[in-house]
Amino acid sequence: MTEQQRDVDKETLYAKFIEHKRIAQSNEQRLAYEAGKEYLRLFGTEKDLNVKEVRKFVTEYESVRRQYAIDAAFSF
Repeated sequence: MTEQQRDVDKETLYAKFIEHKRIAQSNEQRLAYEAGKEYLRLFGTEKDLNVKEVRKFVTEYESVRRQYAIDAAFSF
């Protein structure tokens, strides 16, 4: 992959993440999480503000999912 194509792919994936993240509906947040995971898989080793933001969102999303699963398990 050329450097230019890589930059375009990075920007496109980040835009997809942001587009879904800003809508506070569970399905949109899930799509933001999926885009964020892919972004981190491809670009997570880079040191920039976008990676930091995506990593924070993914970590928080996973924490909420775990808490929901724990609460659901104890509600029976």
